[in-house]
Amino acid sequence: MGSRHAARRTVTALLLASCVLTACATAGPAVTPTSRTSDTSVPATSAPASTPTFTPAIPDAAPVEPLTGRPLADPALLTRPAVVVKVSDVPEAYPQVGLNDADLVFVEPNGVAYTRLAAVFHSTLPERVGPVRSLRPADVPLFSPMHATLASSMAAEWVMNYVNDSPDLQSLGTLQVPRSSGVYTIDRTRRSPNHVFAHPDAVAGLARHTGAPAPYFTWAPSAATASTSTGTPARRLDVSYGVSGQPFRVRWDFDAATGRYQRQVPWGRHVLADGSRVSADTVLVIECHWELGKIFRGRGAPDPVLSLIDGRGAFVAASGGRVVRGTWTKGAASDLFELTTDDGLPLALAPGRTWVELPKEGADVRVEG
Repeated sequence: MGSRHAARRTVTALLLASCVLTACATAGPAVTPTSRTSDTSVPATSAPASTPTFTPAIPDAAPVEPLTGRPLADPALLTRPAVVVKVSDVPEAYPQVGLNDADLVFVEPNGVAYTRLAAVFHSTLPERVGPVRSLRPADVPLFSPMHATLASSMAAEWVMNYVNDSPDLQSLGTLQVPRSSGVYTIDRTRRSPNHVFAHPDAVAGLARHTGAPAPYFTWAPSAATASTSTGTPARRLDVSYGVSGQPFRVRWDFDAATGRYQRQVPWGRHVLADGSRVSADTVLVIECHWELGKIFRGRGAPDPVLSLIDGRGAFVAASGGRVVRGTWTKGAASDLFELTTDDGLPLALAPGRTWVELPKEGADVRVEG
């Protein structure tokens, strides 16, 4: 794994400026914040929070946002942590709020015929996001590399123990912070359990892990230099999460007018509460084997466990109306994905908003030119 990560760092240095996060504190099972101001944080239980540094990898190179690859316009982002909000993705939860402000959105299997979203906020912190739902085991390997602070409606005991045992994550579940923290509010116009909403600014204000995350993917300097720029045409991407007799398909259609892909779910267009259509500059489909299981101590029913740690599989990346394919690998929970195209080169994503679909290994993934 050492050689792969050295290669990844070299590619990143050639393409963009890096944000370096040098240390993190150990996550605890609960948080009891004091009165919150804009710069209040929960003290670490072990090591003190580190002071992040930002050093351009190339002299005179313009720094970029670590989770979008876009030029860095606000230096304050270098002291902002990554915030993850778990969002329900069933028909009863629609319309959702805040997803188009996310830098990254991960679509996690949540059973054989539905999914759950994990929206990552860094460059923009919207006023509210939701409706909020529970954590899943995949959150540990997905978000440990960015030292994220997680907002959720908690989870089964064994899943909470697994998350709280991770030294790279901090959980601010609905039962882990008092109402006075401002992290969550209830929308009385919505029915339970889809009535709880998170406030990313409040989440960030209680984060132990201060400083910007390292770049999650390798970002190309522009869409014109992204790996997909030389790919094959892809006006539509169709992804299956269901099984025989229980189909669940998600579709992304390329809109030439905006240069983005627009999302369609089984019950219609994916439209948010503000009337906007969910869209992405890049759609990355990472196929991953998973099974229902329990992998940590504690009570509770099995959940989907994705084989991400020490895993590998196939991927499809689409942006700008074109697509490339390749192979992904990942080491420990805190390691980043290594993405290599079929021509043997590291995948360089177009700057912008990225959605990551995570269907089961061998899923029916269709690309229409």
